[in-house]
Amino acid sequence: MGEALLRLMRHKPLEKITADELAAEANVGRVTYFRNYSSKDDLLSSYLLQSYKQYCTEHLASGDIH
Repeated sequence: MGEALLRLMRHKPLEKITADELAAEANVGRVTYFRNYSSKDDLLSSYLLQSYKQYCTEHLASGDIH
């Protein structure tokens, strides 16, 4: 769902994106969205944190982080 949110944010600001648009872009139901996230900010924060952790894991393993 995080990637779907970023795709939508290319076209409009976060505060203008609706739960319906997000669910449709992510190919999930609204219930799934609300079951996992309390808000768009929560989704964005979770996605960014997950992406950062993945980046660190990959780069620490390869020794790329200085």
